[in-house]
Amino acid sequence: LARRLFLCLKDAMANIEARGVVPVEPVRAYHRIPSTSAASVMSNNSDDVPLREWPMLPPSEFFFDTVTMRELLGCLQLNGYARCHGGPVHFAVFHRYLRRFVDCLDSSHDISWEAFAGGKSQVWLDWDDIRPGVIKQAVAPLSARLVERVMITLEDPGSCMLATLYLITTTCFIVLSIVLVILESFEYFSNNLEWKEKFELIDAVCVVYFTGDYLVKLLCSPWVRTPLYDREFHLAMAVPKREQQRSWSTSAKRSPAHRIYKFVSKSANVVDLISILPFWLDRLIPNLPGLTFLRAFRLARLARVFKQGRFKMILSVLATAIRESTQMVYVILIYVTLICILAGSILNGLESAPAFGNVPTSAWWVASRVIVGGHRSMHGADEKVMGMPVTAVGALMISVVFVVKGMIWILPFAQMQTCFKTEWQKAQVWQKMHENVVHQDHVGMELAWIHDNHTAIAPIEVWEVCSDSVQGVLAGMGQVQVPILLDRATSGVAKTELYGGAMTRWFGNRPELDFMVKWAPSDGTHDGGSHGSLSVTPLVGRFFRSSRPGPTWRCKVQAPLGSYAFQSWVSELNDAGTTSEPAWLNSPSAVFEVALDASTNEGLRHLKNTVQVHGGKIQYMSETTADLRRRAEAVEQRCAQRTSSR
Repeated sequence: LARRLFLCLKDAMANIEARGVVPVEPVRAYHRIPSTSAASVMSNNSDDVPLREWPMLPPSEFFFDTVTMRELLGCLQLNGYARCHGGPVHFAVFHRYLRRFVDCLDSSHDISWEAFAGGKSQVWLDWDDIRPGVIKQAVAPLSARLVERVMITLEDPGSCMLATLYLITTTCFIVLSIVLVILESFEYFSNNLEWKEKFELIDAVCVVYFTGDYLVKLLCSPWVRTPLYDREFHLAMAVPKREQQRSWSTSAKRSPAHRIYKFVSKSANVVDLISILPFWLDRLIPNLPGLTFLRAFRLARLARVFKQGRFKMILSVLATAIRESTQMVYVILIYVTLICILAGSILNGLESAPAFGNVPTSAWWVASRVIVGGHRSMHGADEKVMGMPVTAVGALMISVVFVVKGMIWILPFAQMQTCFKTEWQKAQVWQKMHENVVHQDHVGMELAWIHDNHTAIAPIEVWEVCSDSVQGVLAGMGQVQVPILLDRATSGVAKTELYGGAMTRWFGNRPELDFMVKWAPSDGTHDGGSHGSLSVTPLVGRFFRSSRPGPTWRCKVQAPLGSYAFQSWVSELNDAGTTSEPAWLNSPSAVFEVALDASTNEGLRHLKNTVQVHGGKIQYMSETTADLRRRAEAVEQRCAQRTSSR
């Protein structure tokens, strides 16, 4: 039956692809590919990542794309394999773990190591060195089998449109089954035979759907490489933490039987099995008691929906924080058990109430106070729980237990809070890294400096000049990004928004102005210094406003940091466009010669300090010499007076 099912699916996909109804495009792994309309800003450089349309059917190839490789590098940096936190990685370390990363899918797959670092023999690699090799496909894509494409459709909603449609359908069935469980708890529906028959029919449809989902995944699991659709598993197997190093031969290579075991023992699949098991057991063994409560496990299916949405990161961080705190929880439980047994033994020897008749009942009495919170929360309990100590020593013992209880229960919550903060910070760094890579894929590596917060700026001003006045009016101010800290030549159009001045309004679009920025370094950048030629040219403005008739516009560019020769440049009046969209078609460019040398500045600073120190010494010597001169003059005057008096 399984073989016939796979053959039918294979024939259907082959027919669809042959007819050309739905083109099956190989897509990049792990994240949804936006349409080309979303990438309106792209560089013309050949190193840009080509964007592909989001396909209808699951991908036929697995790509080691920029997001995948950046996550691999991020794992190496977070797990302590880099030179420093977030720093470069040694080439030998990158070679080892990239090989392991690829071996999780195919151990015979070749890697072109020369493509990384631009063909240079570098020892330390960062993302700028690795990305060119990813663009050139140093790791060629891997073909996905039909059974793997089926599994990707069921497990990865972002892989294709069909997978997203399947997720929406599954979500509808999950919500329907949960609503059904809730409604059946009301007496009006449970006692009405008509509603009961309808609910049984809907429940049967939902269970059949979930059963088919579980069986298809179970049949596919022996022949599917898990890293194709499970990113966390792929990264964890390839780059384990330093304290969790494991044997490569036993951790990455899995037999079909081992894959089935891992699939069946997975927590999400266990929940799926338990939720459908009562329905089929009731059909096989009628009137089987004690299994109705298992239907409540259908509520846990809702976690599958949350794992695919915006709450995925929060759930992952919370699960990791709880997992990291389990050791502390075990220690607390051991301490609580020892305290309960010790206090129960003492109370058993001191008190005569039935609640303290033996050590187990006494320990249970103490545990009910330590765990639940006291006798006020135990109304309606039996006599063993509602007893109370009457001796002074027993009361003192309970007081000590309550104090220890307050101290003990603080520790696990503090530990969990610390773990949660740590994991949340890691998740934020991971999310920011992912956004940066996707952004680089959209705008291109050459233009990434335009949107980088660490890029230097050059202040600009826009002046409005009317025909009846010679002196202009400040219309707006802004800042344009200038890549003077890059060690390579680049050029691009940078957009800046204008604020302040006469064009500022409370409502409407903010005025904008485009600049063509060109940077040609002469000697590269060293230790934060920079040498080269910077060209800034105004192009076209948008949403300009003026309350005067016939305005023209002039742009003023202030010199960036480290430039010399002149400190500002003023353009000619705009020679084209309209009042709201002026254009500078024939305007010359502002050319700044940048000479920002950190080492020279440091040397000048040291020289200045030395001169100040020696200047102080010279001043002290001059003051001392002047005092000696005054004393000598006084002595000479006295000698002259004595000589004249004789």
